Amino acid sequence: MAADPASGEFRLGIIPTIAPFLLGAILSKTRTGFPDLILRVRESQTAALLQELELGELDAALIALPIDLGKLKAFPLFEEPLRLVAHRNDALCKTTGVRLREVDTRRLLLLEKGHCLRDHTVSACSAKQREANNNDSNPVEASSLATMVQLVNSGLGCALLPDMAIRAGLLHKTEVKQIELAAPLPSREIALVTRNSHPKLHFIETALCPLLKACQPG
Repeated sequence: MAADPASGEFRLGIIPTIAPFLLGAILSKTRTGFPDLILRVRESQTAALLQELELGELDAALIALPIDLGKLKAFPLFEEPLRLVAHRNDALCKTTGVRLREVDTRRLLLLEKGHCLRDHTVSACSAKQREANNNDSNPVEASSLATMVQLVNSGLGCALLPDMAIRAGLLHKTEVKQIELAAPLPSREIALVTRNSHPKLHFIETALCPLLKACQPG
């Protein structure tokens, strides 16, 4: 008799810009929906997680697209908006219909290299803005979303944050405000990535992915 795919150990990787906001719901729903599944979670940056997937050290990873996956297989879960934020006294907060491609990149704060949100932020900018970013026009980089919010709160610039971070209260007790952007709106796609050869591929696609979709904030 074949082993139950919803049992035993399952090693899940998750990136730092998702983990604080979804991991609690994921663990709770997994324990309820698959009580015999032992979820081992590893939080790390995208490149490290993809390498561990290829080496068979992880079973799947929750990451943000777009990114080059090589031969790995991605199951898209949901699209998430990226929100522009600034200090409430910033001139951006006094303007309606701000266009991201008109924002001065010298004031656009980024996470340090290795975070996919940094790449998504740069990709959302115009070619001229990307050139400025490539020239490291802003010497200040943050290692986490919490640090970046505090930099914005100190009036050191503006930033793009994942919608789930704002919903989770990351701006609570700060002077940081969300700015309504004009279309096109920046976003990232949350996806579960695994190997095509994974023995639990069917379980991942038909059971685990729907559970993860149900963890979407809002």
